[in-house]
Amino acid sequence: MAEIATRPLHRLGGGAAAVVRGAGAVIKSLVRSWRNRRVVGDLLEFDDRMLADIGLMRGDVTAALSSPSGTDPSTRLRIFAVERRAGLRAQALEREALRAARLTGESVE
Repeated sequence: MAEIATRPLHRLGGGAAAVVRGAGAVIKSLVRSWRNRRVVGDLLEFDDRMLADIGLMRGDVTAALSSPSGTDPSTRLRIFAVERRAGLRAQALEREALRAARLTGESVE
């Protein structure tokens, strides 16, 4: 086993090298997830106005943190923020369409 550990990856053979690379990717992903979970937890120290400035609500942060520990909560936060922005954009477009309809005398339904 010590001999395998000292050989370069390209010399281990296709299967062993793939396993080592795969394990490395999993470890890297877990470390990134853990680090992001810590940073997302720090968002709970923000007040509601500060969270709103970045497009989030306190419930978004707690929901993201309630995801399984192996998942990256920052991904869920990004989804929440994008969905909220899309909803607000759709509401603004609808208001603008209603305003334009009123100005032109079209029926508003």
